[in-house]
Parts: sequence; structure tokens; C-alpha cells
Amino acid sequence: MAVCTFLGHNQIYDTEIDFMLQSGIDRIVTENEKTDFLIFLHNSFYSKCFLAVLKARAKYPEKVTLTLVIPEEDYRKNQTGDIPRYLIDRIIYPKQKDLNSSDYKNVIRWLIRQSTHLISCLYRTFYEQGNHILDYAQNKEDLQIIDIANADTAQAILDRTPKMNDRERLIFERLNDGNSPKEVAEAIGISRNRLAQVLNHGCRTLRQSMHSRYVYLSAECREQRKSVCSIFSAGTVTYESLNTFEYIVSFLLSRCGVTHFEIAAGDQHSGFMYVLKKHMEPDRIFCSTEAIQTGINTDAIDRSDFCVCNLSGSPSAKEISEYILQTKHTVLVDMGQVCSQIQQALS
Repeated sequence: MAVCTFLGHNQIYDTEIDFMLQSGIDRIVTENEKTDFLIFLHNSFYSKCFLAVLKARAKYPEKVTLTLVIPEEDYRKNQTGDIPRYLIDRIIYPKQKDLNSSDYKNVIRWLIRQSTHLISCLYRTFYEQGNHILDYAQNKEDLQIIDIANADTAQAILDRTPKMNDRERLIFERLNDGNSPKEVAEAIGISRNRLAQVLNHGCRTLRQSMHSRYVYLSAECREQRKSVCSIFSAGTVTYESLNTFEYIVSFLLSRCGVTHFEIAAGDQHSGFMYVLKKHMEPDRIFCSTEAIQTGINTDAIDRSDFCVCNLSGSPSAKEISEYILQTKHTVLVDMGQVCSQIQQALS
């Protein structure tokens, strides 16, 4: 079995990150009989990784497992935060003495030691601690590293060096030419600690500029690209079902980047619609026009990335599950399973 983990920046700089991750994941999955993906949800990049693995599992259900790495305290309580527990195949915590799960660098190193593959989206010219982690990974002989960093993004970083002051740019350019920090510090007559301070300030300027670029470009992309969740066979509206539904909607918005919801016509005046309007602009919610004869809206499933249903006691539960499995792209979120998870956590 292949085991894969991920390495990236705190912020996202690539508008095509979803496609880049999906391509890297698909490559590993198709080259191996089975693949276990280890996810440590440290920042927005790893949330993107989580979503990409969910989609890969929908496409290759027999070949992909998703393992969430969480702090030991949450592990012992079987808690997974804002992520529905049943969407995760297993949860683990770093079993190493004196290793704190909040220590990002050492947790990622621990994950690398467990892995046969690493998907990396790292830009070394930011000179962050990720560089040292990538150096560590490259020294692991049996680790295959798949670099998904984008050449255009790398060039865009270099194009922004004029935003640095003269000393910052001098240090940056000399390091990029292959000089060591010690050599650069000696050449310009400052200590290595001072060099690190100046470089960090300059790279912060680059990161801020690149993040602004990402925000601008991604706003354009969002208008062109929808992520849709369809809602049907949601069951009876109760206090528990509405709480469960709101929990799911929050998860889909915060973790999965859903931009639009399609709700069954019969629920357009229900409490489920009230919850949607509480979290979304009305123009991002629309009602299905198809008549559902068998309890399964195949058209809505076909055009959706996610599908929310309550399969507990539904006469169409088997048909819905089987059809979604056939799509190879839609992720099923079962309200019945999520509700059971919430009740267990409260008990």
C-alpha cells in the first residue's frame, strides 16, 4: 500500500491549486493498488488537500482511504472538529514521546516518516520553515516526492522582488544565486541573525503581494467555476435534523468551498431553506425543477460535487448510494450518519 502526505504553505498562492492537487493525487492512486492519504489540517492548504482526497475517494472508492491526524486529546474523545466523522476512514495521532500535535514542523516530519509519497506545493523563494522540511523529505531514500508547484507562480514571486528594499533584495538575490546564509552575511557585514530578520521582512512583503494576487485572480475564477451541493430526500424537519443540517452546511462552506446549493422543490419553504438563507446569499440557492418519481434526483446528482441526503429510513437509500457511487465524482454526505455522530459526541 502507498501512503501519501502533503507539504505546503500557510497561505495559498495558486488559483489552480484544486486541479494541481487532484492531478497529483490521481497519479499516485492510478500507479498503486491502494493508497492511504494522511491529512493534518494545519491551515487552508491542508483543507484543500482534504477536499481533493474526498473527491479521489468518490472516484476510486476501493483504492483510497482518508486518515485524519489530530491531537491526542481529540483522538481519545473520537472528536474531529467541524468534519463529519463518518467521512473519515480512520483517525490517528503522532505516537512519539514529547511530540506536540501543535508543533507543525515536527508533525509533518513524523508524517513524512510514515509515508511512501509526498505531494509538495512549496516555493523555496519564500524562505520559510517548509524549506527545511522539504530538505528533510529529500533525504528520505524511499520517499517519492511529487512537486506540483506552478512555474508561473514561481516567476510571479521573482517579478515582485522590486517591492523589497535594496538590502532585502540584495540578500534575496545572493541566496537565490546559491550562496549560503553564512556567506551572504559575511559578504555584506552583518550577523546571520540580522540577515534572517531582514530576509524575513522582505519575504513577508512578497507573500503579502502574492496573496493579493491570489485573492484577485481567484475572485475571477469563482465567477467561472461553481461548486454545487444538491439537497433532496432530507427527511422530516426536526430540531435535531436542522442542527445536523446547519453543521453540514457550515462544513461544506468552510472546508469544501461549496458556492451554490440546489434544494428539492418540496423543501423550498422548509426549515432547511431557512438554514441555507442564513448562511448564503439568495442568488446562490436554487430549487430543482425536475420531478422526482423514485426519491432520487439523478439530474441533480450528476451536476453536483456534493449531495446531502438523509438515508436513515429512506426507502431510496440503496438506490441513492449506488447511483452516487457510479458518478465517480459526487461526495455523499448522509445526514443520518452525521446526526448519530453528533448524538454520540453529546452523550
